[in-house]
Amino acid sequence: MANTVLAEAHQADAYVSLQIQFDPAVTGVSVQRKDPEGWTELIRSGATVPLSGGFAVIYDYEVPLDVEVSYLVTQVTPTTQTPATASSAVLSIYSNGYTWLKDPGLPSRNMRLTEVEGIKDLTRPARAGVFHIIDRTHPVVISARREGRQGEFVFTTTTDQDRLDTILILSRGTVLLLQTPDGYGMGSIYVHVGDVTESRPGALGTEATRRWTLPIIMVDRPAGLATMPVNNTWQNVKDTYLDWQTLYDTRLRWWQVAEGQL
Repeated sequence: MANTVLAEAHQADAYVSLQIQFDPAVTGVSVQRKDPEGWTELIRSGATVPLSGGFAVIYDYEVPLDVEVSYLVTQVTPTTQTPATASSAVLSIYSNGYTWLKDPGLPSRNMRLTEVEGIKDLTRPARAGVFHIIDRTHPVVISARREGRQGEFVFTTTTDQDRLDTILILSRGTVLLLQTPDGYGMGSIYVHVGDVTESRPGALGTEATRRWTLPIIMVDRPAGLATMPVNNTWQNVKDTYLDWQTLYDTRLRWWQVAEGQL
């Protein structure tokens, strides 16, 4: 049996799904994303992907925008001196000029931003101690590697639903992924978000538009697995609710169903 990996780009939601088919004797594989320069990294949940009958479906919600990528799948278990491998075709997720704000841990909360002002000023703080010594003309400086980029990311939402979605993705207080279109000079960066400011453009109380100011600090990619609807199936929903109307009456949103909040 030929080992294959089929990568499918989901442009509307900015992610890639991977269908992996290996020999049934292979019970686990690793999944890496490869960029045009040949640099590879494990995707989230990609260190050891369990296979059932040699098959699995996995998702890459953090694939960069406007960049050609491919995927390399390598046998992990059972271990062997010559592990089986498979590579996908090259594909791209196109930004179409939009910026995305994503939660690596709960990708069901990812949101596309339609009106972005961007980041006007970026700072790269120094790590240094300046010591003024008696009877010395010049101070003594103890320094270390400069910190990463910091600034204020500003965008606007125009509907009440977008406002609620923004509150939701910010509510956990965890590291987020900010993805910008090619040409912005930012790419995909993981950020810690500080104290958020939500502003109305006017004094009208019923105005749905909000201007959001997010103080951000660029950080490393967070560890941990993504919460995906892998263990939540339609059978779970059917077992929980008598019929569709019963589920509808709960007023649950799809992300809540996907996350298993039944």
